[in-house]
Amino acid sequence: MKTIFLGEEGSASNDSNVMGADTYSSLDDDVDTHDNYFGNVKSGHAIDAWVEIWDYTGGCSFRGFVGGNGDEKTLFAFFDSSVIGRDLKHGLMALIELADEVFAVSQVVVCVDRSIPDGDRSAFLKSLRWVGFELTTLDMWSHQLDTTSDKWLLMGLEV
Repeated sequence: MKTIFLGEEGSASNDSNVMGADTYSSLDDDVDTHDNYFGNVKSGHAIDAWVEIWDYTGGCSFRGFVGGNGDEKTLFAFFDSSVIGRDLKHGLMALIELADEVFAVSQVVVCVDRSIPDGDRSAFLKSLRWVGFELTTLDMWSHQLDTTSDKWLLMGLEV
């Protein structure tokens, strides 16, 4: 995913170029603090926004971003082991409402951590399928066939 959204594999930094993480505080007024010291990175799809959702009802939080090109924007949300066994009804409703009303994206992709134990992950994926999510790949963004992630299992929902 980092390659697709932040640039060419191996040349994309671990820091967020989008959020200004490459700026630093300098005591010297002659130094431009917005200089890109990571060099020229061949960029991938644009990231328009970062989100962090706190679901106080369900007792969990998750992060994500809005990315893509033109009218093909997608809201990606990352669900790790901390969301397993939680009541995600209100959090998912908020996520889908944000996607539709605030970001006006065409779909929501929930990225489920593959390191979650199989039994827990299967039950969680079944719940997501019940809501309408379906397994998907990164083909739409990578423009290659069968692009998957070793770390995340992707579940997509058309908005």
